[in-house]
Amino acid sequence: MLLRNQKPNYIYNVEVEKWQIDLAYFGYNLKVDGLFGDITERETRKFQRDMHIVSDGIVGDQTRAAMETLRRTKVQIYRRGSRGSMVTWIQQQYLDRGYKLAVDGIFGPETERITRLFQQDMRIGVDGIVGPITLEKLKQPFSSLPDDNPIETPAVPPANPPTSKIKVYIDNGHEPGNVNGGSQGYKEWEGNLKSARYLKEILDSTNKFDTMLTYDWNKTASVRQRGNQAASWGAQLLFSIHSNAGGGSGTECYYSIRIPNDRQYAAILTEKVSKEFGIPNRGAKTRESQTTKGADYMGIINSAQSGGVKHILLVESMFHDNANEEKLLLQDSTHQKLAQIYAEVISNMF
Repeated sequence: MLLRNQKPNYIYNVEVEKWQIDLAYFGYNLKVDGLFGDITERETRKFQRDMHIVSDGIVGDQTRAAMETLRRTKVQIYRRGSRGSMVTWIQQQYLDRGYKLAVDGIFGPETERITRLFQQDMRIGVDGIVGPITLEKLKQPFSSLPDDNPIETPAVPPANPPTSKIKVYIDNGHEPGNVNGGSQGYKEWEGNLKSARYLKEILDSTNKFDTMLTYDWNKTASVRQRGNQAASWGAQLLFSIHSNAGGGSGTECYYSIRIPNDRQYAAILTEKVSKEFGIPNRGAKTRESQTTKGADYMGIINSAQSGGVKHILLVESMFHDNANEEKLLLQDSTHQKLAQIYAEVISNMF
């Protein structure tokens, strides 16, 4: 498969992401985001010139073969003192796997410590240095971690594991690489995940709830798969986190047409978010299917409700294409406050 500049219709592509990782690994300056844009084309051309092959900015068989040659002849390592986009990518992989650290592009003492922890968990040599073996482990999907790895949620959890806790399925709306975002750099999928992780942390700390996060069992699941998974796991609540777009302003929360009592919780939630951040309260809402009267339009709500989930809320926290609200969403403290509000409403539901 040829990889080339996608403009103007940029779409996340896992093969592009792998190519960007290879380039960044050998010191080429680009962002690893799965989108083949001008910078990726520029660095691809630079790589091709360095390898003395046709410099057309397209990744084909000859360019891939050149990369394989480079792999065999040159080993790049990252250790304390390393800086740059590849260090940023390494730190993000650790963060995505549940290790807590700052993503700043600087390989300092904390990144070295987390590298050692990751190497211990993966049962490979522990030296605090990211070389070829550690890098290959970081490239692997989460499901390839050892079965007894403490930071992994099983890909297919037991249908009904014995527990007296209230099961809350937390859905971070959209998958990694989704293009939704604002003009100032906000990415919806990243913000959703951040809020979701804070919410999970708060609920887990109460010892009242058992939580599952979409991202931990299948980070690219479709909306219906998410609803079905919540139902098969036996969730009492599916809570889906999003930000809005379309030129508006404010917060709103959707509930299932077939679970009308959830309106009160959706209304409380939007009131609290509106008051906390000084944005319009767009209220509690439902959206009916265009083809099936009395059914929900949104796939995740429809599938979860059909599967027997008793409570379903889908929140649109703010508008990420509103300049003022995007500024809020770019702040980590906003996602912490949102998670606190969500947790308070959820606690009052049970």
